[in-house]
Amino acid sequence: MRERRVAHAPRASHVARVLVSFRRTALASVVAQVGGVSRRLLARCVFLAPLLTSACENSIPPATVEVRVITPTSADPFDGEPITRVTLELQQEGAEPVRVVEDVDDDFDLGLALTDLTLRTRTRVILEGADGVLLHGAAPPFVPLASGGLVRIVVGPPGACAIVGRAQLPAARARRGHALVDTFAVFVAGLDAEGAASNSVTSLDLLRFDALDDVTTDGALPALTRLRGPARAAAFGVSRLAIVSDDAAVRYDLGVFEGREAALALHEGADLTSAFGSVGNAAIVAGGSSAEATWITAEERRIPIALRSARADGALVAVGDAALLSGGVTAEGAPLAELLRADGSTVAVEGAVDGIRRHGRFVVADDVVLLVGGVDADGALRTDTVAFRGCPSACVASAGPTWDEPREGLSTTGDLLVAGDRVERFTGDAIVPHAMLAVPRQDPLVARLESGVLLVAGGEPARRDVELCFPETLDPL
Repeated sequence: MRERRVAHAPRASHVARVLVSFRRTALASVVAQVGGVSRRLLARCVFLAPLLTSACENSIPPATVEVRVITPTSADPFDGEPITRVTLELQQEGAEPVRVVEDVDDDFDLGLALTDLTLRTRTRVILEGADGVLLHGAAPPFVPLASGGLVRIVVGPPGACAIVGRAQLPAARARRGHALVDTFAVFVAGLDAEGAASNSVTSLDLLRFDALDDVTTDGALPALTRLRGPARAAAFGVSRLAIVSDDAAVRYDLGVFEGREAALALHEGADLTSAFGSVGNAAIVAGGSSAEATWITAEERRIPIALRSARADGALVAVGDAALLSGGVTAEGAPLAELLRADGSTVAVEGAVDGIRRHGRFVVADDVVLLVGGVDADGALRTDTVAFRGCPSACVASAGPTWDEPREGLSTTGDLLVAGDRVERFTGDAIVPHAMLAVPRQDPLVARLESGVLLVAGGEPARRDVELCFPETLDPL
């Protein structure tokens, strides 16, 4: 069996030659030694702070950053329909994209140059056959020096979703908190298969699609000590999470050795019915059982915000350097929405009374922010939507398009809606079909990566699997 490889081989001057080569290799031998330190440990030196301090201090830059191209089943992408052309695209921060295309039979070499191993790098692979693109994929932006020596690009057919077999989460848990931290999807607490409260922390590395948890010897993710059971989470700073349950709130830092977990002082009434979100490197926890919110800066400074009304089970989304809060259950006379700012101020966004809309979500397309989904006071699914335009400078609300096929457990990212057995896309004017999921799920972690590839991980009922949905065309670099 063969695994397609892209090798980034640095020179002493920090200028690297990127070589794409095909050769036969055992897929089981993916744990390689890079620069005398295992790739797992080196990755944790940079992102997840391993337990062995000395190993980080003595580590050296990888001699090769190897990019392997696989299908969701970990198969060789060239074992299927004949591929006649390969395209490799690469861009480093601050530089123009570079692209090389080659017609191929079997083995080949492609070369590109990295200018600096410390710059964030984006790379994509497109494999074509006689009738066009057969498979394509992309890695999330990464720093070559901090890659741990190995990056996997999972490629799939345009317009299709597929489960990534090697990325099973270690355990099935319901109602866990989740957030995206750099190139890691992180899952916290929840309920195990027997309904018992869990305090585990699990990460999924999107650069190599291996799952790690607190019981593995190299996961380096200690379990929570102050919080367990159903949880919500939001990312802030470089490597931190704000995690909330009904009886505790903590800060969990994936990037430190000591003091990884600490109590987090939030507003009175912050709980599982609060709205959670991130604006840049800040996290916001808004509402719950009180008319308050907390803006948490990257430095963990907490800015209190007085809301115009208590709001439970609302929705929150970043709009520029502010956050838009709407939906949920509010007091009589509450504004349709509120704009929250980092200086602690709020701006009321008036509009027609929306009524109770618990567990609604936002999607964003162009300059239109759409509040969609949720349930009304009787538990019926909402098909109507509210469109906000001109945010954050001058938000104006109006009726939005009808959501013809509402579903429970909606998750959103960017312009995409994920729930049940399908993915839909908001165009700015309408909600249209996008892709069919490999398996139905509710409330998963979803992330639209910069390439347009969609990550869908976990979800209810206590799912362990992870799938990727590939767009019809990758977004340009």
